[in-house]
Amino acid sequence: MDAVLHDSPDYVARARSLGPALAEAADEIERNRELPASIVSALIENGLFRLLQPRSLGGAELDPMTYTRVVEELASLDASTGWCVEQANGCSMVAAYLEPEVAQEIFGPPDGIVAWGPVGPDGAPLRRSDGGEILRTLLFPKSRATMTDIWHVVGLRGTGSDRYSVTDLFIPERHTVLRDPQIAPCQPGRLYCFSSSNMYAARVAGVALGIARGMISDFSELATEKTPRGARQRLCENQVIQSQRAQAEARVSSARAYLLSGLVEIWEAVGESGELSLEQNTTIRLASTWAIDQAREVVNTLYHSAGATAIFDNRPFERRFRDMHTASQQVQGRQTHYETIGRVLFGLAPDTAMFAF
Repeated sequence: MDAVLHDSPDYVARARSLGPALAEAADEIERNRELPASIVSALIENGLFRLLQPRSLGGAELDPMTYTRVVEELASLDASTGWCVEQANGCSMVAAYLEPEVAQEIFGPPDGIVAWGPVGPDGAPLRRSDGGEILRTLLFPKSRATMTDIWHVVGLRGTGSDRYSVTDLFIPERHTVLRDPQIAPCQPGRLYCFSSSNMYAARVAGVALGIARGMISDFSELATEKTPRGARQRLCENQVIQSQRAQAEARVSSARAYLLSGLVEIWEAVGESGELSLEQNTTIRLASTWAIDQAREVVNTLYHSAGATAIFDNRPFERRFRDMHTASQQVQGRQTHYETIGRVLFGLAPDTAMFAF
């Protein structure tokens, strides 16, 4: 999987290089509940907000498996940063559906970063005649929105996921995109055969796997130095701990392999067919949901095995625990996905819009 060739920079290595800066900014990220300007600038300089934008706009147009690895790497260093990068890049896929001159206007500047959420006077979705939701992305400058600070949460505190509202704002139609699987992108490239929905699933899984991988690393370091009160041996010499460490490795590695190998296979098939099938969408959804589940189990196990050390905020365990349980509460981690996937595997039509644009 890692042998897939790209004519682009090593973005995984670029993400890894931010480790020292993210470690230094960790407390500030938690305290201010947003990424500091220095981190945002570093992400921009390394092209990490342009990973899914078309090459014609100066983007990397990365394949899904490489991109998932970038997100995983960032999340292992700082979950909030990994989350912000995957969300912003997911939103930026809309560039492929805009007229080229409009896409250049919005995404041409270095700080052309997009985030989105639902807009409506009462929050109720508009619906088609068949009852399905009408989803249209409206693009406008952040300066036209009024932000409301609501992001007082358990984990992923640094994502600044606040509420916004707009009043009397006219948006020209060329700055909008109808989010419908039947709408063809304006840009070529097999990346845009993938919907933002299935790409979000894979990337949130990448965040979860990154958090779990970070927890394994932190726990391994702790286990070699800590001798629990009343014990004669270090944690790493305890057979139960050894078994847990081995199982944690198996859970994360196998879930990661299932996700990435599935993406590789689908990427190659899409290169031939030019479209994603229902079965391929199902594979992405199942592998992503499973990866989130397994990552959460690893984080839970190692948090408890770390003992009282895990509860102190000067150690990384409690933050990874909080971040993991916040990430897994997001729509991509819903247990009901298994029911929908099961329907498809039995040859029945899916009963949700999990494969929407």
